[in-house]
Amino acid sequence: MKSRSRARCVRGISLIETLVALGMGLLIVAVALQTVQTAQSLALSVEESTRMEQDAGTAMRIIGQQIRQAGSAPLNLHSGLPHPADLPALEPVVFEAVLQADGAPVSASAASHSALASPIVARSSGAALQAQYDNYAETVVGDGNAPAFQSLMRDCLGQNTYQRAPAPRIVSTFFLRDGSLMCTGVSGTPQPLIGHVAAFSFKVMLDASASPTASLTANTTAFRSVLAADMRADPHADWARARSVNVCLELHSPTLTVPDTGAVYLNCADQWRPLRGPLPLVVRRTFHLRAQAGP
Repeated sequence: MKSRSRARCVRGISLIETLVALGMGLLIVAVALQTVQTAQSLALSVEESTRMEQDAGTAMRIIGQQIRQAGSAPLNLHSGLPHPADLPALEPVVFEAVLQADGAPVSASAASHSALASPIVARSSGAALQAQYDNYAETVVGDGNAPAFQSLMRDCLGQNTYQRAPAPRIVSTFFLRDGSLMCTGVSGTPQPLIGHVAAFSFKVMLDASASPTASLTANTTAFRSVLAADMRADPHADWARARSVNVCLELHSPTLTVPDTGAVYLNCADQWRPLRGPLPLVVRRTFHLRAQAGP
């Protein structure tokens, strides 16, 4: 009797209990793996979204820098005032076009150019945006060096020389080619800025009050937004009346996809599109041109 009870006490785990334990262990492992995969997927989504936002931000900073500089004149505190006895420190701040080291103003023919344009670029998708301004030189003082008369202006690629000589004008042309936002600077060689770009478009805000045909009352300013295609189609388009540019970039993720849940998003063409397929990112920015040197 004692040996039988002792045998029952030392009896091992049955097959059914083993199978149940294995099943519970596999379930716990499956849940853990699913959690890890979800965390990895979330981390990749955040990383990809951050990368797209960084690319869009980089492109917008470069475009905005060129647009804001377009049409501007250097700040000259020693202009020809009617009262030369006034102290230079008390002279009013004016904008005057000065290019040469001796202070001689630039000729009217050299200064007459459009700050913005939309040229036709080969193998580009959509309209191109071109911003240009004179390559002004100024007295630059370095650490421990004698003052030098040189230009600090740079194009979209960080250049300001053409064939080893200072370019007379800084020109940056942005356009879309094969899914990459390209830029051509003063060297004439296009370089990609960012990739995975699905759309690049812009609208020009024109000052209607500056138009000769505008019928506005005194102290009234009117603006109208014009697409680049409309500006290019009009041979008499007055680009000098441009006051700001609204730029839109649409990027698509090369790795992340969005399931079809019925959601929509507004693309650069101001159209509502279904949110499915590659993850999109639409970024819009408005950049104002600086003070114009001419009327």
